[in-house]
Amino acid sequence: MGELEPKFEKAYREYQSQVELRGFRKGKAPLGMVKKVFGEAIEYQSIENIAQDVFRTTLEERAVRPIGQPLLRDIDYKRGEALTFKVAYEIMPEIPLRDYKGIAADRLVHTVTDEEVDTRIERLLRRHSTLAEAESVADKHHVIHADFQQLDEAGSPIIGEKLADVTIDLTSTEYPPEMRDPFVGAKLGETKRITTHVHDNDGKPIERRFDATVVKIERIVPPEMTPELIKSLSDKKASTEAELRSYIRGQLESSWKQYAEDHTINQIMDEIVRRNEFEVPESFIHMIQDEDLEALRAKQPNKRFPASFNEEEYRKETRARTIWQAKWSLLRERILETDKIVASDDDLAKRAEESAVAVGMTKEKLLEFYKTSDVVKNDIVHRKLIDFLFSNSTITDKKEEDEHESKLVKPKEPELLVKG
Repeated sequence: MGELEPKFEKAYREYQSQVELRGFRKGKAPLGMVKKVFGEAIEYQSIENIAQDVFRTTLEERAVRPIGQPLLRDIDYKRGEALTFKVAYEIMPEIPLRDYKGIAADRLVHTVTDEEVDTRIERLLRRHSTLAEAESVADKHHVIHADFQQLDEAGSPIIGEKLADVTIDLTSTEYPPEMRDPFVGAKLGETKRITTHVHDNDGKPIERRFDATVVKIERIVPPEMTPELIKSLSDKKASTEAELRSYIRGQLESSWKQYAEDHTINQIMDEIVRRNEFEVPESFIHMIQDEDLEALRAKQPNKRFPASFNEEEYRKETRARTIWQAKWSLLRERILETDKIVASDDDLAKRAEESAVAVGMTKEKLLEFYKTSDVVKNDIVHRKLIDFLFSNSTITDKKEEDEHESKLVKPKEPELLVKG
């Protein structure tokens, strides 16, 4: 009972700050009077919180990490006597770690071409371009507006399946080439036959045909390449066209380098997961999906899912991915533990020295912050883990062009700062 008294004392004082007794202002009633009038009720109300605190302390002392939310049950307390309770919780099973070194993987090698640089600059300039009405589409540098009428297999219009004034930027990849290319050479008022290919809910390919009548044509007028615009497109890193091209090439090369690294490390992680088969506790799978759902909900308008959202279906559809994610998460922890991969003081000092000028702080001040930042420490550990896996795997360079086109997902082009 002696161990409970300090905890009850804390509960009394918390209650004292809120209670109102006749003759005293709110929160000003003497503690002795609060105990006399409400003591028993306060103790019973505090029992569950006290039990949870004791349980958490016990877990920390024994270095036990439960999965999910522990269930408190069979609480037994008689005033003035001992408190007893039981807690049901699941713990992580022993995770095997085998054959995570010497894995063979390939690294894609890509040479950035002049055409890619041209395309990227063209897209950047598009944001600063103006539009002028035209009578025909001389080349792809146009925006067309068309009325789309869907056709049946016989080529007859389907009643009710018409889309008016669809806007298509012929320089954009938002629409596939089959939706853009037929309009090159078109004239105002002309109708083009468009055939598209989509997939139904079962993944089966569907061919759809449309008659698209051009109702408006706009020519894209690029801006003048002034030094001011060039600086804006390059985050003030360039002032001439040649410097801009060099800057864009460097950005694309960095993007491809990151993509190649991701491509390789994904192969290594997949193989480690494949070689280390084990059952993931259901509560852990559920916990990861809960976190994913919470993150997804936060992105919704008013942080609420639409009425059509089916959580059960979402859990089913994402289960395989979540199981892989759970397995890699647990194996990752085992690798970090086994090979003692941590963010050391030397690592933090090196990061502070490298970042001090860019951040605008002294190395010493930045180091103080880094020592308290889990984000920085986790980033350092992540980088060291990537380097560790690379250095302990057999990596073979492979030209990007040799990768089968259907399997290769092109990396996103780097986001460049565009002002004005």
